[in-house]
Amino acid sequence: MFSIYSQPDEETCYLLTDSGTRYLCHLSDEKAVNSEESMLEKPSVQHLYIADVFVHDIKLQIRMNFLNHLDTWLVEAKKNSDHATIAKIEELDAEFNLRTQLHIPRAKRIEHDVYNVRAGELLLHSNRVAEHCQGVEKALTDLKMKFFSIKQQQEKMMGEFQNEIELMEPAFLNITKSGRLITLRNQMSKEIQKLMVNIRTSLRVFRVELDQALQTVRESNASLVQNFRLFSDGGNFCPEEVSQFQETIEDLSKMIDENECHILVEMEGMEATRFDQASRITIEFEDRFKNHIFDLLFMETIARWLTNTQVQIKTHVAKNNTSSKDLSNFLSKLKQNIETCEQPNPDLNKVSSSEIAKMFVNSMEMINSRAKYLKCLKTNEEAVILVPCQTALVSEIPSVSKPGKTMLEDSSVVMIKSILRSQKIPETVEETPESSTEEESSPTSNQENSNDTSPNIKTGKTKVKSSVLKSVSRIYKRHLIVNHSTKTVKLKLNFGEGEEKDLEEQEIEEEPSDFLGVIKQLVQNTFVSIGAIAEDYYRQKGSRPITRPQALQDTYENCAVLLGDKLVSYYNQAKEYLQRCHTEFQCQLEELENLAKRIPLCCFVLFLNNTCTIWMKNFLSGRTHSKTPSSTWKSNSNIIHICFNQILVTHKKLPNCRNSMRMKQTDIINSI
Repeated sequence: MFSIYSQPDEETCYLLTDSGTRYLCHLSDEKAVNSEESMLEKPSVQHLYIADVFVHDIKLQIRMNFLNHLDTWLVEAKKNSDHATIAKIEELDAEFNLRTQLHIPRAKRIEHDVYNVRAGELLLHSNRVAEHCQGVEKALTDLKMKFFSIKQQQEKMMGEFQNEIELMEPAFLNITKSGRLITLRNQMSKEIQKLMVNIRTSLRVFRVELDQALQTVRESNASLVQNFRLFSDGGNFCPEEVSQFQETIEDLSKMIDENECHILVEMEGMEATRFDQASRITIEFEDRFKNHIFDLLFMETIARWLTNTQVQIKTHVAKNNTSSKDLSNFLSKLKQNIETCEQPNPDLNKVSSSEIAKMFVNSMEMINSRAKYLKCLKTNEEAVILVPCQTALVSEIPSVSKPGKTMLEDSSVVMIKSILRSQKIPETVEETPESSTEEESSPTSNQENSNDTSPNIKTGKTKVKSSVLKSVSRIYKRHLIVNHSTKTVKLKLNFGEGEEKDLEEQEIEEEPSDFLGVIKQLVQNTFVSIGAIAEDYYRQKGSRPITRPQALQDTYENCAVLLGDKLVSYYNQAKEYLQRCHTEFQCQLEELENLAKRIPLCCFVLFLNNTCTIWMKNFLSGRTHSKTPSSTWKSNSNIIHICFNQILVTHKKLPNCRNSMRMKQTDIINSI
C-alpha cells in the first residue's frame, strides 16, 4: 500500500502515497529498543508488553492512510475551489456590470456636486465676512450705546446737580446773613468741582473701554484678513474673493475709524460742555437770586444802621446813668460830711467849712451840668417864641452893627433878606407849626431865673431870628442833597406835636448837648442816611417785585414811613426814659435842697467855733495885759452876734439851738 525509503544513519524517511506523493517522516531513536529488551526481561510485563515495532507499524499505517486521504481531499478541494472561484467571478462580474451601469450618471453628478461645494464655500466665506461685519457693527453699536448711556448718566448727574442747586432755594429765601450767602456760593463751587470730577472719571473709564474694544475689533479684522489664503497657498479662497473681502474689511476699518473719531470728538467737547452747563445753571440760579442777595444786603445795611443807632442810644443811656450815679454818690458824701459836722465824732475825720462849701459848689455845678444835659432848666417864655412879629422886635434888638441903626436896618440883614427872597424853597419842605416846648424847672431855679429875665429875652430873640434864617437855609440845602432822584420825598421824622420847634433848634446847633437833643439828632441823622440808602436801593430795584415782602416794603415811601416809625419808637423810648430821669433828678434836687438848708448853719457853727476859739485865746491873752477889751473886739463880737441871729431867722425849718455847744457860744457872745 505504501513504501518507505529510509536513509542510513539518519533519523528520517520518505513515505510514498498511492498517488505518488512523497512525504518526509522522522524516525524515533534506538534507545527505545534497548529499553524494550530491558522490559522483556521482566516476567511481570511479558504478557502485557506491546512491541515497539508493532507500534511503529501502526503509526506508519496511520500516516499513510492520512496522507492518502489528504491527496484525495486536495483534488476534491481544488475542484470545489475552482467551481467556487468561477461562481464568484461570475458574481463579481455581474455586480461590476451593475455598478458600472449605476455609476454612469455619477460623473455629471460629481461635477455638479463640486460646483455646489464651491458655491457653498463661497457662501460660507461671504457669511463669515458678513458675520464679522455684523459683529464689528454690533461692537461699534455697543460702544455707541455705552457712550449714549454715559451721556445719559451725565445728563442725570446734571439733573441731580440742578436739583441740588434748586434745593438751595429755601436757604437763599430764608437766609438772613450775607456770610451765609458766601458759604452757599462756595458750596455751589464745590458741587461743580465734585460734578466735574465724576464726569472726568466716567469719561476716563469709558475711554479705556473704548480703546480696548477698538483694539479687539482691529485685531479681529487683521486675523480675518490673514485667513484669506489662496488655493496656491493651501487655502480655499480665490484672488477675486480675497480682493473683494479685503475691500469690505477696509471699508469696515474706515467705519471703525470714523466712529472712533466721532466719539473722541464728542468726548473732547463733553467735559467743557458739562462745565459750561453747570456754570450756566449756577449763574442762572445766582441771577435769579441776585435780587434776593441785593435785598438781603439792603436789609443788612438797614439792620446795621438800626443796631448802631440802638448801641449809640444805649451808650448815651449808660453815660446818663453813670452821671446820675456819680451825682447820687456825691450827694451822699456831702450828706455824710454835713452829718459829721453837725454831730462831731472823734473817730471820724474832721471836716472844715471850706470843704463843705467847695463840695456844695461842686454839687451845684454837677446839678447845673446835669440839668443842661437833661434839658430841665427853666427858661423864659419870651426866649422860646419863634419871632411872632418883626416889628415887635425892632425896639428890643440892641444896636450892635452901627451906631444909630438897629440890627434889622443893617446892610448884612438886608442882604440876608434879599437872598431869602431870591431863593424859592421847594414845596416839599413844609413849615413846622409853632409850638411851645415843655418846661421843667427845679425848685431852686425859680428865684434865679426871675431875676434875670430882661437880658435873656433880648438875647433869645436875637438868637431866634438868626436860627430861623439858618434853619431855612439848612433845610433847603439838605433837600437839594438828599432828593437827587426824580422822586421828591421829605426826609423828616415826625416826633409828634410840640417837637417840630425843638427839631429845628437841634438842626441849628452843631452838636446838641442835652440827652434828648443828642438822641433826636442821632435818630434824624440815621433816618437821613438810611433814607438815602433806601432811596438808592429802590431806584436800582426799579419796578421789579421785592423778594422778601415780609421784611421789605414795596415803595420807598412805605419804607421811609416804616423806618421813621421805628426810629420814632426809639425816640419815644428815650423820651420815656428821660421822664424817669427827670423824676430821679427831681429827687436829687430835693435832697440837695434839704442839704443846702443845713449847710449855712453848719458852716457858720464851724466858723464860729474856730473864730471864738481864736478870739478867746486872744482875749484871755490880751486881758492879762489890759483890763478893758478893745473896740475891735467889741465890733467883731457884735457882727458875729448879728450874723448868727440872721441865720436863725432865715432858716426857719432848721431845729432850734438846743445843742450845748451852740448855746455855750451864744452865751459867750452875749457876755461879751
